[in-house]
Amino acid sequence: MKTLKAGNLDIFLDETQLRYIQCNGVEIVRGIYAAVRNENWDTIIPKVEVVSLKEGEAAFKIVLNALYQQDDIHFKASLTYEGKSNNEIECIFEGKAYSNFKKNRIGFCVLHPLRECVGKEIIINGREKQTFPVFISPHQPFSNVQSMTWFPMENSQAELFFEGEIFETEDQRNWTDASYKTYCTPLSKPFPVWVTEGEEIKQKVVLKLQVFDNKVFAEKKAPHLPQFPTELEEIHTSLGMGISTDKANLSKQEITWLKSTKVDHLRADIELFNLNWQEEMKRASEQANTLGWKLEAVLHFSENYKQEANDFLNHTLSMSASYHSILLLRYRKAGWETTAQQFLVDAFRKILPEVKLGIGTDAYFAELNRASLDISNIDFIGFSINPQVHAFDDLSLIETLEAQKDTILTAKQKYGNIPIYVHSITLKPRFNPNATNPNETGYPQSDERQSSDFCYQWTKASIGILHKAGAESLTYFETVGRRGVIDGEKFPVFEAFC
Repeated sequence: MKTLKAGNLDIFLDETQLRYIQCNGVEIVRGIYAAVRNENWDTIIPKVEVVSLKEGEAAFKIVLNALYQQDDIHFKASLTYEGKSNNEIECIFEGKAYSNFKKNRIGFCVLHPLRECVGKEIIINGREKQTFPVFISPHQPFSNVQSMTWFPMENSQAELFFEGEIFETEDQRNWTDASYKTYCTPLSKPFPVWVTEGEEIKQKVVLKLQVFDNKVFAEKKAPHLPQFPTELEEIHTSLGMGISTDKANLSKQEITWLKSTKVDHLRADIELFNLNWQEEMKRASEQANTLGWKLEAVLHFSENYKQEANDFLNHTLSMSASYHSILLLRYRKAGWETTAQQFLVDAFRKILPEVKLGIGTDAYFAELNRASLDISNIDFIGFSINPQVHAFDDLSLIETLEAQKDTILTAKQKYGNIPIYVHSITLKPRFNPNATNPNETGYPQSDERQSSDFCYQWTKASIGILHKAGAESLTYFETVGRRGVIDGEKFPVFEAFC
């Protein structure tokens, strides 16, 4: 990344983004960038051309061309970023569609950092005094935003001005992004919408910082980037891994290696509406027994949940499974209606009275946070985490670690002291819960960093952070294969579980 200056502001230029905008080491804005997102909320990665770059000791001007092209999307944009010596940055987006396509979002996004903003006052549109949420807000805390004023340092004032669209702010910690995001178009408007060939989109964002006392600069501090945390506590949380979706069986060597870890449970998705669910259940139970682990059974029910529950319970009587827990999920939905939940809990308690039963979501914390779960008759609540819902580079993944703890703290604030199980933590999404096209819910699921030291560092930090926040059970990745901790040889991340 290239570093730039705009008066007292330090900026990191990363492709089409301005990132980690700081004043004397204090982060003012985490990022300003333009996004094109398709009808399934996939982010289109642009091809970038630098048209011109002029920079001085305290000012700069950059003009970029960005080509967003994927499937039926063909969209070109010119981005101009101008940093001025008076601590001001002007950002202009001018785009044009060269095809007809559906979009959920096109335009500027501004990210606000957690540490410098959480719990602090902000003034919307010059008159509405608000506060950046402490606990994760399930819905948009600020709407109809034209300007923002806040106070990131003593004797200072920062302002943002927005033109060309209606903007609002969401709490990105719902997806473990370590920021609040101000974006367009409001989610209250219908989506997706058609963009027609020849349609033009123009927007402008201006950031201004005023420093009223130069004592702020008495101690000079350099700009900084996110780092992995180094001080981590000893772990006592229950650790698990998912059953492999790459390999049906484990080799003797893989079994030996896996048995040497601190892992105590094996996670398996059992879709009870699929014809082969009994085979999947048998494989999961046998592998868990072979490893000496308990089984974390994630059961997915359709609307025919009564018959599916009875079939499962009749089948389980003939099995020798030792359960860590059973998570009762409506397929691709969060929570249950009261009568359905009571039926399932009663049925499972009758046959498996000692097994811990939970509800929640197979998707992100956002779905759990927006639901109203009835926890009166269950033992735990669960959700999943992955760090690549919105951004994909190494620094963005490191950022998410800061937000992971807030998912646990917010769940405790909302639901009390009920145990929290993060039942699937992966580098990439396992599916797309927000796709508006039901045929586009899948993802390529492997990440080349799975076999890298980066994955080890990220996982080690994640385990420590979630444990300290109070999670009682954490399940990561898969046992073997491209999404696992072993694939022919032990990946560095294997050591995070030893």
